[in-house]
Amino acid sequence: MERKELIGRFGKPQKIGYDPKAVDKNLEGHVPAQKVNIGYPSDSTFAKDRRSSRRKGR
Repeated sequence: MERKELIGRFGKPQKIGYDPKAVDKNLEGHVPAQKVNIGYPSDSTFAKDRRSSRRKGR
């Protein structure tokens, strides 16, 4: 449905608002996307082992 049809049928919008409780309910169970290269901290033992194994492979 086009904007023109909506305005003709329901009139112009008076205000835009949202219900914070509805927003929270909508986001329940949502898992945010992981950022790139944030799999593990760079100072962890796993990261140090990975770096050392890469150096040995060269």
